[in-house]
Amino acid sequence: MLACAFLFQNADARAAERLEKHKKSDLLQDKRHSVQKHPVGIDLMQYKVGDKVVTKKTHPCGGNVWTITRTGADVRILCDKCGRSVMIDALRFEKSVKKIIGGED
Repeated sequence: MLACAFLFQNADARAAERLEKHKKSDLLQDKRHSVQKHPVGIDLMQYKVGDKVVTKKTHPCGGNVWTITRTGADVRILCDKCGRSVMIDALRFEKSVKKIIGGED
């Protein structure tokens, strides 16, 4: 009878540990998902069609200068070296831009 009581106490402790782990993983998952969401105050008004931007990573062709051809929820950019057109969402574009060179005035 004493052995049974010990097993039940041990099971309760393990269940409590699992519950704590589950709560921690939920918090971590919430943080990961909140990073993926678009921030409310994203400022895309600084980018206009025709502006040239330098990205942090280079394109496989070797160029890192791009021309903006479309703005909005998604941004379309055109590689100045090879002419490849890429459409990416605004948040990813915002993170990938190193600096704005300027545009056609």
